[in-house]
Amino acid sequence: MLRLFFLCTMFSVVVASLQAQDVYKIKGCLDNNKYQQVYLCGILGDQKKIIDTALVTNGCFDFYLNGTTSPGMYSIILDVKKDAYIRVLFNHENIVFHSDLNHLLDSMEITESKETRLYYEYSKFLGRSSRKTDLLTKISGLYILEDKFFKACQAEISNVNRQSAAEPANMIARSQGTFFARLLAAQQTVKVPGNLEEGQRNKYLREHYLDNIDFTCTPLINSDLLPQVIKNYLTFYEQKDFTQTEQEAGYMAGIDQLLAKCAINSEMYDFVIRQLLDIFRYGNYDIMGAYITEKYMLTNKCAGERDSGNFKMSIENIRRVSVGKTAPEMILKDSLGKETRLSGFTDDYFLIVFWATTCSHCIKMLPELSSIYAKCHVNSFEILCYSLDADRKKWKDFLAGGNYQWVNYNDSLGWKSKAARDFNVNATPLFFLLNKEKKIIAKPTDLGELAEKLRSLAILK
Repeated sequence: MLRLFFLCTMFSVVVASLQAQDVYKIKGCLDNNKYQQVYLCGILGDQKKIIDTALVTNGCFDFYLNGTTSPGMYSIILDVKKDAYIRVLFNHENIVFHSDLNHLLDSMEITESKETRLYYEYSKFLGRSSRKTDLLTKISGLYILEDKFFKACQAEISNVNRQSAAEPANMIARSQGTFFARLLAAQQTVKVPGNLEEGQRNKYLREHYLDNIDFTCTPLINSDLLPQVIKNYLTFYEQKDFTQTEQEAGYMAGIDQLLAKCAINSEMYDFVIRQLLDIFRYGNYDIMGAYITEKYMLTNKCAGERDSGNFKMSIENIRRVSVGKTAPEMILKDSLGKETRLSGFTDDYFLIVFWATTCSHCIKMLPELSSIYAKCHVNSFEILCYSLDADRKKWKDFLAGGNYQWVNYNDSLGWKSKAARDFNVNATPLFFLLNKEKKIIAKPTDLGELAEKLRSLAILK
């Protein structure tokens, strides 16, 4: 009897402990499931991280989350290579669902979790509406404009579109207080008055585009929504006829406005700063990264002296090789000690490429770069490919297998080379397009941007 009492007491303690920790379950059952293992993936903007793994038994699997798990959007990854996943919304409640993989959305049944049930209710509505309009459009295309059936189809398409436009507001109204409602609200586009000219329209969007974002709702961070919202918002501060300096000023105004709105939530504020730094880390406007760091990170009380010193050094490095600056001098010595200086090149335009044979992206881009070079070399255009390989033999062996007629250089110092430091190289490939005076006129992030810039300069047709 005493032993039984002890076991019952221990069981009660374990149950009480689990309840105190608020353990939540995600249980899924899938018909026609061929996968033996699935993964639970957390979402933080553009970043995705696998946080748990579950074995599949008879088509079913279980994950467990504790009370400290952040609310938000999560993905159950079925196949990493095929990017097959199931989305769920977690907000401190159990999630239980059943579906058929052959008809995943239409057959999805959520037996527990109000948040996820709302998410799939709306997803199914969108799916049905889309199928209706597609089918009606195809059918009406078989009839002439004057036909009554054609007019009936067009009227029904308009009716479906009206319902689709009204449904978000209806769902938000009846799901007040949920994460789903805030997520859905944040996805809604702002209605711009129809009588505004383009300049006034942009001004209106700068002032109101973020109206539907609840910046107090921290779980929005744990979704893939905000990165695209931020990028879209910044486009309202762009102008095709802006100079580099004017465009930088435009972005600064947009950044200031955005960060002022999310300053009410420290987690949201820090998240948005990180997103902005990712957007402006490379390319023609990496100077904006220095602006954000100087104005918003150096003023952070949590930044210690060491962090502040690193930030200041980063700012100096970025500004030294920003668009409009004269490129640092490069002194290249061959095996015989003969010097070639960057300032000695007399071409009208000059591209510096920092790369390495250990960089898979670099290897893939070289054939396309070679094609661009073949078309542009006759137009007083030269390329210097500066290898950051520490193994000079490996670099030479690689070049021997290609036909790269541009200037190739390697000093075996790798990332410790003076050029890598002077040009603030922290990733490869990295491009600097210079004019005859060796001014940096562009920092393309890829060959697509490079080709576009070369076309604008009439170097590439």
